Amino acid sequence: MKRISLIICIIAISIVDITAQTTISKGIELLNSDKTKESLAVFTSILKKKPADAEANYFAGIALCRSRRYEEAIPHLKVVINKNFKTTKIAYTPNNDSKLLLAKAYFHTYRFTAAIQLLESMVEDKNVSSEAKQEANLLLARAKTGERLLNRYNPNDIIFIDSVILDKSKLLAAYRQNSNTGYITATETESSDSIPTIEFISGKKDMKILTNKNIHTDLDLYRSNRYLSGWSDATALKGDINTPYDENFPFMLPDGVTIYFASNTIHDNLGGYDIFVSSTNSEGVFLKPRNIGIPFNSPANDYLLVVDELQGIGYFASDRYLPTGKVAVYTFNHNRVVSDDKKKDMDSIHKAALQISFKKSKHYNSGKDKQISDRDKSGKAKFNFLVKDSIVYRNYSDFQDSTALNGFHRLEQVQDSINITEKRLMAERKRFVLQKDSAEATSLITSITEYEQTLRHLKNIVKKLTKEIRRLENK
Repeated sequence: MKRISLIICIIAISIVDITAQTTISKGIELLNSDKTKESLAVFTSILKKKPADAEANYFAGIALCRSRRYEEAIPHLKVVINKNFKTTKIAYTPNNDSKLLLAKAYFHTYRFTAAIQLLESMVEDKNVSSEAKQEANLLLARAKTGERLLNRYNPNDIIFIDSVILDKSKLLAAYRQNSNTGYITATETESSDSIPTIEFISGKKDMKILTNKNIHTDLDLYRSNRYLSGWSDATALKGDINTPYDENFPFMLPDGVTIYFASNTIHDNLGGYDIFVSSTNSEGVFLKPRNIGIPFNSPANDYLLVVDELQGIGYFASDRYLPTGKVAVYTFNHNRVVSDDKKKDMDSIHKAALQISFKKSKHYNSGKDKQISDRDKSGKAKFNFLVKDSIVYRNYSDFQDSTALNGFHRLEQVQDSINITEKRLMAERKRFVLQKDSAEATSLITSITEYEQTLRHLKNIVKKLTKEIRRLENK
């Protein structure tokens, strides 16, 4: 009888494994078809039953990184690396290397020191391919820049006043232009996601700085002066401004000496376009530009910083954590005086630097149309979400605001990540109790601490999302 029961158990386990493998294959198929959201749902469903499954964790990590949900990807990728998991079910390029993916996740969540340590180990590892090492070296340089910029960042240096999200093609609609700031025009772009080139004209309209292609078809900055006979021929700015990469989005202060611009150079850059500042010497030659740092710059595209010194406000644009074709324009207090010179601990600095990424922004032309998901149509999606007092939503169709509905979908995804992380944390704590006197204890303490930090961060996201969803639904 016992033998029969054992056979039944073995058969049942085999069936479960076969089903899981079939599900994994379906998830990979969706992932390869760029249906990232659908594939992530498949891998998440597997992980709810088998949180330690290396293969499901690996593909969930890829899907989360592709969705730019780097914070949630970290615990998944750590499982993969700890188990030294490899697969032949997907092209094993540098972009799919688990260590490189984890380093990118650390980098995009401003854990620059952790990214540096991992990338340096990759560069020194003889088993890592030359192609992966090349990618690792490029990211390593950016991570070192990030670490330096984060160390010099003081959260008291800047106060954000407002922000607005709009189409990139309508970028300038959020900027106030007058004789104090000068005037900016943008070229029409080929697509809604294209970044325009900018022309800046001084408040007195006697000088302009424009973006043009050079002989190598890269973008450089040029200057033209206005005389009685008209505008002079545009000449490239002198000095160290222009590089073999693209320079764009010029803005010059009324002093005629200080210029802000954006460049996608690989040097002293966090990724994409970063904002730089430079000034001229007595001969009108621009000195070596300086990266203006965090929180203005990020691993995404950050550009077009404009300052109205008379009003004491400034603006800059960023597409960090935004859908394709969208950009956020932030307004900040330019004349902020630092009132606290005490050195902040790195944890508070890290949180402050990331805060802009989660800043709640208004939308231009957002509308009130309901967005009903496929699960709404099936009638199977059920939940209990308290909106106000005794008002409880139980279906996606209950939502009146499309932004609130999108926020609720994000809330569900984060809650799934919390559930998985809590299971892993519990498992690590049990291992620590059994092995607290072994050599593995130190690494377990580190792992437990990181899981606890991840949980705190994810729960903070839930609180913020819940508060914002309720606000939108109660307008």
